[in-house]
Amino acid sequence: MGEKRVNTGQLVIVRGGGDLATGVVQKLWRCGFLVIVLEVAKPLAIRRTVSISTAIEYGEYQVEDVPAVYAADSEMCQEILSSGKVPVLIDEEGAVIEKLKPAYVIDAIMAKKILVHLKQWRLSL
Repeated sequence: MGEKRVNTGQLVIVRGGGDLATGVVQKLWRCGFLVIVLEVAKPLAIRRTVSISTAIEYGEYQVEDVPAVYAADSEMCQEILSSGKVPVLIDEEGAVIEKLKPAYVIDAIMAKKILVHLKQWRLSL
């Protein structure tokens, strides 16, 4: 894609980095949103070649035109976002959501097991 991305400045956190979540991330990133992906320490994605969560294993990974980088912490996320890339952060519980207060949170987790508890976030924007 040769077009220049426009930065909307709006932060979106996507929970999950599998193949379907990656499609959501790609669309948001191309539209200029600042996107952070939250993943589990050992991603369960089956189609890893098209999953942005693969950045956890390799440190950096690109799916089509979307560059992703593993982020060790939320401070590193800010650096990665400023470089125009998508940070992938290990945060199974979504603790960083309250800290970063994104404009939107998208739950794109394709659960492979029954989730016993579901947490709701109430953000004051």
